[in-house]
Amino acid sequence: MPVCGKLTNFDPQNPSETNWPWLAAIYRLPVASKLGKLSVAKTMGANTELMEEESNMDGWQLVCSGALVNQRSVVVAAHCVTELGKLYPLDTAKIRVVLGKQYRSDLRVTKGLQRLRVSSITLHPNYDPLVLDSDVAILKLLDKARIGENVLPICLPDAHDTVEPSRQRMVTGWSLLSDQKAGNFEKARVGRVILGDIVHCEQQYANYGVPISVSENMMCGRQGSGAEQSNICPADTGGILILPPVSSGSSLTPPHGQDSQAWKLLGLVSFGYDSLNCNPELYTVYTHVANFVNFIEENMT
Repeated sequence: MPVCGKLTNFDPQNPSETNWPWLAAIYRLPVASKLGKLSVAKTMGANTELMEEESNMDGWQLVCSGALVNQRSVVVAAHCVTELGKLYPLDTAKIRVVLGKQYRSDLRVTKGLQRLRVSSITLHPNYDPLVLDSDVAILKLLDKARIGENVLPICLPDAHDTVEPSRQRMVTGWSLLSDQKAGNFEKARVGRVILGDIVHCEQQYANYGVPISVSENMMCGRQGSGAEQSNICPADTGGILILPPVSSGSSLTPPHGQDSQAWKLLGLVSFGYDSLNCNPELYTVYTHVANFVNFIEENMT
């Protein structure tokens, strides 16, 4: 079992330059596409990425980000791998996982990229597509991920990791729409997150005309007014919420020894209020991963 949650290139002053080794890009074959000749056309600004593999394939669409939790398992939000409102997963042949990405475009750096097929998709049995409760799924990879500097699993959390208000959390993920200004230099989006009060979260959604009910399987978080060094919007779907290690100078005493020096998976972006101005005060609702550790571990083996 490879070591989890180790990150050597993180600069807290410049988090957007980080290569996140557990960040998985989830691609889907659009319904209209057919397996066949590789399309050479690329529409600028369209929500489509072309993925060249050993076998010829049509265009694939970047739909989500997930987290590698061992060599053969990726945790994602269930809504990423289901049809809208449906209770069953997509055909595994229509999903691909790409690991080792340093840039959103795979044209800039190809060394170390791992494009992996999926053997099974397991939705949580309590997943509710209408209110997005238990919004979590496990993708089993057909072939093991090759662990190295750019590909490494993240650790799973425990209850202690979610209740410390003083510890900073971060959300990261691949933007579904490419940034034309950044071009092939676009990296994963990243932002700092403050977990918020559920009542305030529900009230904010109600004020925007979108009444929601935040269950115990959800967490609310926002970037807040001090959202410096952030380039991710509250409504950006498909990211992951992660917890940095306790610093060596911290007075906190983590319960699991070496785990204090490991990054952990806290949440999956489930939904957010779509705002045109990317307001950092808006809450995003995350799947509360600590509530699903048993489910994840049972389906990791």
